[in-house]
Amino acid sequence: ALFQEDDRLMMTGKIIMDELRTVTDRIKAEEATLLKARLDEQEIYTTYTPILILIAAALSIAISVAAYVRIKNDLDQRMRKQKEDEQKYIDTNNRVTVMETVTKKLASGDFAARSEDKGEDDLGRISDALNEMARALEHNFNKLEEANWQQTGAMNINNAIRGERYLKNVADNAISSLATYVAAPVGTLYVVDQDMNLKLAGSYGASGAPIEIPAGHGLMAQAIAEKRIIQVNNIPQDYIKVNSSIGNTSPKQLLIAPLTYGYEMIGVMELAMLDNADETELQFVNNNTEAIAIAISAAINYDRMQNLLEETQAQAEE
Repeated sequence: ALFQEDDRLMMTGKIIMDELRTVTDRIKAEEATLLKARLDEQEIYTTYTPILILIAAALSIAISVAAYVRIKNDLDQRMRKQKEDEQKYIDTNNRVTVMETVTKKLASGDFAARSEDKGEDDLGRISDALNEMARALEHNFNKLEEANWQQTGAMNINNAIRGERYLKNVADNAISSLATYVAAPVGTLYVVDQDMNLKLAGSYGASGAPIEIPAGHGLMAQAIAEKRIIQVNNIPQDYIKVNSSIGNTSPKQLLIAPLTYGYEMIGVMELAMLDNADETELQFVNNNTEAIAIAISAAINYDRMQNLLEETQAQAEE
């Protein structure tokens, strides 16, 4: 029985050992399989690792290049913006300097100064406003200067004929003052007699002017008939010569102005101009014809009164 028990135990131990060996073999097989799998994976990793490293390196390089390009573009954009801002500042400063120069010129009396800024921004609008102001100032100044010129000339004529009683002196002073002021080198003044004949009463720079012109003859008679200033251009070369000590020339224009006082025709003036008269000069001549006519009329009346006095005295002596 003891041996049977020992055999049974031995058989049991054998079975256990067999089972242990089986388990051990299974474990070894599993370990071998796992090792083989791991070796296979390691081989795969070993095979693909350089590729992955290359891909990773390429991605890193691509990312680095992209980052560099983006940073460079940002920097370039900022540099361009900075340069644009600097250029805009320079342009703005130059434009402001130009407008400042124009403003100083206007302040000094140069009303012809203009800003050439044609921009459509705020400075451009300021430039337009500045030019508008300059044009208004120039217009007003020209009007004022023209009015002063007209008044000064009228005063010169009035001073020339004031206090003169004799027709010859009044006529000479009037035509001389008028011709000098409008830069006419030659001028004549004729008075109308009772028969509407024209008689030379005064002259300036004229030689060989006819003493008398029959009624209804020539441009002077036409000016009297129309009661307005006549301008004659394209004068023939042999019509009249303006002479001086160093030479002679022909005038470019004739101004023929009738002298009227109220409804009475007093006389007529003729001016030879080296250049065509402008509107200001025409207005000046027209504005002063009545003052000259009044002075001529007063001188004529004074002559008549003197003649009546002389006749009265002669009759009294008889």
